[in-house]
Amino acid sequence: MESTSRSTTPASFATPLATHGLDPSGAVHWNLSAEELHQRAVERGEAQLTAHKVLLATTGERTGRSPNDRFIIDEPGLADTVWWGKVNKPTSRSVFEGLLAKVQ
Repeated sequence: MESTSRSTTPASFATPLATHGLDPSGAVHWNLSAEELHQRAVERGEAQLTAHKVLLATTGERTGRSPNDRFIIDEPGLADTVWWGKVNKPTSRSVFEGLLAKVQ
């Protein structure tokens, strides 16, 4: 089976990626095989291969997304579709837009 992985310069993908809020400054890779992903992770020092050739990645003490970093805009019609509670906290549109401006 032929590999579908590709690599290209950022300029050729600037417009499609920009629609998702991404602005690449280096090579763009997509549809990489599992082997290619493993190889790149090992090359960058992000993981290592075990004696049985299994990819081992250690995440350190921060292993997941913080529930306190989850923001859901409380809009009309949404109240009955979200399980509000300790993790899913309502946020106003103005607060969300302020946070978005900080990360852009």
